[in-house]
Amino acid sequence: MIKNYYKYLVGISILVFIVWSALFIYKSSFIGLDGLRYYGLIDDAMISMRYAWNFSHGFGLVWNIGERIEGYSNLLMTLLMAISTWIFNKKYAVLAIQILALPTVVLCALFTMRISALFFENNKRSQILMVLSFVGVLFYYPLAFLTLYGMESGLTTLFVLLGILYVIRWQKRSSNKFIFLSALAFGLAFLTRNDILIFAIPVYAYLGIEIWVQNKQKDKIKDIILAIGLLSLFVVGQTLFRLSYYGDVLPNTYYLKISRIPITVRINDGSLYVYSFLRGNIVLLILAIASISFIKNRTKLFFLSLFFMAVSYLIWTGGDVIPFGRFLLPVMPLMIILAVSTIVEILNFVFKGDKLYFYRNFFAVALSIAVLVVPFRSGLEFQGDLNPVYNQNLMNAAIAINELTSEDATIGVFTAGLIPYYTDRYTIDFLGKSDVYIAHTYPHFPKHIEWGKQITLPGHNKYDLAYSIKTLQPDYIQRFYWAGTSVRKWAIERYMRVEYITELGHRTLILKKDSTHLNLEAGRIIPWGGD
Repeated sequence: MIKNYYKYLVGISILVFIVWSALFIYKSSFIGLDGLRYYGLIDDAMISMRYAWNFSHGFGLVWNIGERIEGYSNLLMTLLMAISTWIFNKKYAVLAIQILALPTVVLCALFTMRISALFFENNKRSQILMVLSFVGVLFYYPLAFLTLYGMESGLTTLFVLLGILYVIRWQKRSSNKFIFLSALAFGLAFLTRNDILIFAIPVYAYLGIEIWVQNKQKDKIKDIILAIGLLSLFVVGQTLFRLSYYGDVLPNTYYLKISRIPITVRINDGSLYVYSFLRGNIVLLILAIASISFIKNRTKLFFLSLFFMAVSYLIWTGGDVIPFGRFLLPVMPLMIILAVSTIVEILNFVFKGDKLYFYRNFFAVALSIAVLVVPFRSGLEFQGDLNPVYNQNLMNAAIAINELTSEDATIGVFTAGLIPYYTDRYTIDFLGKSDVYIAHTYPHFPKHIEWGKQITLPGHNKYDLAYSIKTLQPDYIQRFYWAGTSVRKWAIERYMRVEYITELGHRTLILKKDSTHLNLEAGRIIPWGGD
């Protein structure tokens, strides 16, 4: 049982997190050109929201109605979004997803506390270790940030932690139900993101090795095999669904981000991404690794191995376009547990004796907050699509599109989330997340590759503007250039700039001159600029 003053600390922490999250959600919202308040997620999450909206309104799990292309990589999160889009209108469905992030992060912190309780159950300082681990995860900025901005990171972390919690319970309690509950949790995590197999496979391998090395209860190997079989049902089930519904055993996002991209390029870019993440978490990770000197069991090595497995995977895939290491987040709570244990052990050495109990605990809380709670920025920078002003600009474009085009118009975009979600127009994805042709093309790289510097961004290096703009000729194009490639001369002959103006501002769109799907009475044509 947790002592009362620790319970107060947990309760106060949750209250502070709720207030902070409410402010975060409010500050991430924005006023559109029509004077209404809107809510937006990271653009990748808004792509899933479009799939969810179409699904909940009877059009299927599709991005464009009538086209079956798997341009999402988070099935379970998309289905949860579908519940939201079924209940609410477009903007409040987005808000509901942000609100859902609060209990998700709190549960991640609670599961971490339970893991800590089992991990340190024979430690006389287990109470403070549990509570500090809870607080550290609750206020771990990358987890809160990405979850509140609609990414599946929080849900994936929740299920992975639950799976690890059941695995440890199975080790300590020897109840068969725990090993099967762990497989169920990992199965749900797999449906959230298929990448979690990089955690599930080592977990069961670790269990098998532990039983074999200890040379006892080898009949438990059978339970592990059955658990793996249960997890395999999720893998096989989604694969069969994908094959029957989308006509492929792999999602379109795999071809977009991995296929035809040299391993050397992926390792270069992945290493730079990981370096940036490590630099931002350097103190936490040093403390976690230092726990080897204090904790005398193999579980700590197991925790660290999961982290390095995730690092290796992230390097192999070429990193990520979204900062904060979302693929590492499921195991960062384990690093927080180890880091907290190191802080407590160091302070226990400095403040010896029962008379210094208060000072030891006070500094443990203070140092843990300094290391784990204070939002870090080192080595990480906000990208445009994580900025509310950026989402506001996209929303204003969506408002202008709704006013200047008819419902049967086609639009072409590089940002395939917020604008398509709020416009409901047939959309051409210039970067190929929901375009099979683009996803299977060869990537574009700089003419002169400098190893040791960023070469490309995953999911943003395949495009064919001649195909997407010249051949398909959408009624609206977001712009006519990308990464040094431009079709400007062709575009200015066939497209015009139209400005949509309200009392709150204006937005300029590029619209097709001879389109029959325009409503130019709501805007005014302006001349092309010099750029």
